[in-house]
Amino acid sequence: MLDAEGHVTHSRVDRAIVRSRAKLSYEFVDAVWRGQADLPAKVPAQFVALLEKIGNLRLAREAARGGVSAPIPEQEIQSANGMYTLAYRSNSPVEEWNAQMSLLTGIQAAQHMRAANIGIMRTLQPATEADLNRLRRIAQALGIDWPADETYPDMVRELDPTIPAHAAFLLEATTLFRGAGYRSFGVKDTKPLPASASDGIIHGAIAAEYAHVTAPLRRLVDRYGEEVCLAHSAHRDVPEWVRDALDDLPSTMARTNQRASQASRRALAVIQALMMKGREGSTYEGVVVETDETQSTVMLSEPAITATVEKPLTPGTAGVFSLLSVDVDTGDITLAPNR
Repeated sequence: MLDAEGHVTHSRVDRAIVRSRAKLSYEFVDAVWRGQADLPAKVPAQFVALLEKIGNLRLAREAARGGVSAPIPEQEIQSANGMYTLAYRSNSPVEEWNAQMSLLTGIQAAQHMRAANIGIMRTLQPATEADLNRLRRIAQALGIDWPADETYPDMVRELDPTIPAHAAFLLEATTLFRGAGYRSFGVKDTKPLPASASDGIIHGAIAAEYAHVTAPLRRLVDRYGEEVCLAHSAHRDVPEWVRDALDDLPSTMARTNQRASQASRRALAVIQALMMKGREGSTYEGVVVETDETQSTVMLSEPAITATVEKPLTPGTAGVFSLLSVDVDTGDITLAPNR
């Protein structure tokens, strides 16, 4: 339950069967919100208005605690007339409000686990000062105004991912939150967990304790987290099969997440290479989004791909790049900056 400002007043977890009668999509609900479609009669008339109200209240609570939901653009594979293309997209307001509902659920799940002194939480170290200073330099190179007294969460909420310079910054900003993991507790170590970021239990981007529990059909860890919350709400012991698995779950999730990420990156690389094959010699506008001692990553504005330049360039540099080579087998795409 929430109060008028979006603060949680009470939560409990019960087992239930959910039947999806309307099968609403994000795109359809977004159209309803924009006044371009009508909800089916079986859906409560106030559904979208309540989603917007609660979503915005929780966004306000997120800002107040120092959390951040960056509108990071994603590469999306689209099909039309038997052809595949890539496009950059960011979440609609409806998706952001729905994400806040999921975050709320995960935050409350973590509270149930803490109260039960057993469970598994999602963890992420807060951004370091050095990383934030690097992002400030990139923002300056991209012409993005970031006042010295403005925090990263406040600044990033003002960005528009449809603007190329903003999109380049947002993609680079994802480096702040690499290294997420899981922390299980309460089986071998039954001492209460300290509520501090230095303990490694806080999720740096969410700025709260948080647990994955909303996707048990596609994410293994959620099944165990849900059982802990169910047991706590019912005032009963956590099942033995959950206790037996908790210690090994962080390493299992790290291994499977790595494999899933590798497969996703590989599929995207192949699609990108197939799109660019045969276009060698063509030129494209792009922005340097990442660099190291030997090479740079460039995000093209059209088509929506990222490619490599075999030399270090200044992050945030915009320019025109020529396509040098494409290797469909490896997914490598190489560019050269036009002078």
